[in-house]
Amino acid sequence: MTNESNHELLMRAFGPAKAECEAAMLEVLETMFFELPEDEAVLLDSPPEEAVAATALFGGDMQGSLCVAAGPWAARRLAASFLGREDESTITEAEVRLVACEMTNMVCGNALSRIEPHGSFRIDTPEIGPPGIARRSWLTFPLEAGAVAMYLNLAE
Repeated sequence: MTNESNHELLMRAFGPAKAECEAAMLEVLETMFFELPEDEAVLLDSPPEEAVAATALFGGDMQGSLCVAAGPWAARRLAASFLGREDESTITEAEVRLVACEMTNMVCGNALSRIEPHGSFRIDTPEIGPPGIARRSWLTFPLEAGAVAMYLNLAE
């Protein structure tokens, strides 16, 4: 797949919000998790395997949901970075889930404020659950320890 066709697929899946979603994820990864993707984001038809996923519903000027899903190794590493731990083995599963919810909340808020800078939003507390529907297109960021992906669903 060429970069051009990947870009076209991303635009079709995320529409004009693609750039804002990508920028939101990159900013949250860098500033809160001290992590930079190993390569550019790609569009995949499913989230990482065995992903730890959290979904946030939002309302206000726009309504919909945003899901963030990370592969198990990536989720553990991101949790360790966020919590300031050098040893990933000290991270509990409960901490991995809590950090996944917090990451989803941060990415959702960041993305919404980029998509609609003067909008008013309410973001529900993210919930852990299966990442969901395989037919959706996931904006996926390859990391050193796996991948993290996101899906934005704007209600019409």
